[in-house]
Formats: sequence, structure tokens, C-alpha cells
Amino acid sequence: MTLFNLAEAEMGITHVTVRGLAGPYEKAERFPLTAVAADKVFWLIR
Repeated sequence: MTLFNLAEAEMGITHVTVRGLAGPYEKAERFPLTAVAADKVFWLIR
């Protein structure tokens, strides 16, 4: 099972939004699905 299956992603999506923990340092980033599939995304949370 993939992460997309667990997230119940719909067919035809083009981007993925990753959200960090809620609070004063909350962060949301949006990435193209092609970059995610090609392992070109590195996301760091402090």
C-alpha cells in the first residue's frame, strides 16, 4: 500500500500538499506530483 492509497488520493491530482505540526511553526508546502514521484522533494521540519 502506498502513501497515496492511505491518503485516499483521487485520480488526476497534480500536486501534493504536506503540512507540518500545528502550532507557531506550522508549515505547509505544495509540490508537483511529478517531482514527488521522481524523489526530487526534500522537506525538513524543525
